[in-house]
Amino acid sequence: MIGSSIWSFYIYLLSTRYSTVTELSTEQLLREAWRQRGLGHYKQCKDLIDQASELCVDDDYLTWGRLYHIYMQIEADHDRFDKALSYSRKSVSFYERSKNPPRLAHATRHLADLECHLDMLTESYNHYKKALDHYRQNNSPAMDLANTLRGLAILLEKSNDLDAAREAWKEARDIYDKYGIKEGVDEAEERLLKLK
Repeated sequence: MIGSSIWSFYIYLLSTRYSTVTELSTEQLLREAWRQRGLGHYKQCKDLIDQASELCVDDDYLTWGRLYHIYMQIEADHDRFDKALSYSRKSVSFYERSKNPPRLAHATRHLADLECHLDMLTESYNHYKKALDHYRQNNSPAMDLANTLRGLAILLEKSNDLDAAREAWKEARDIYDKYGIKEGVDEAEERLLKLK
């Protein structure tokens, strides 16, 4: 009930503040779509993405990349991983054309996560390495590096490369520990115990 009242309030704001939805920027629409997704309001989220796609110009590769990234996340949230993979590939493709390395690295890591989940291990490994190379070479945010190492460690376990998996878990754990991410530390410690 609370969720529907938030959406109703948002519609009210749109109708009173803006004469038409087209006065909202694609960025504003996608920011609100992401927020609605976080609240579990998937219909509202998709409606906002659809509105953003109607406003987006063909060569705004950065916005198209974000748009498909949100579509990917919605599908993954609902365990529709094949469809999520398709959207993820589109997102990566647009980010490549946008010439925005941080966004490309982030989208590539998500693509690797999906490929790992779908047992596409070689493709996943290559995408994790690509994202890691970017993060290591560009002094990227530590959590981006830690989350990529976490995914790589899971992949290495699946690939039965246990020594490399241990190293990835240790590095991820140390970063999580440095920044006080208890859940990350706990998961890494648990996985390392199983790998002894």
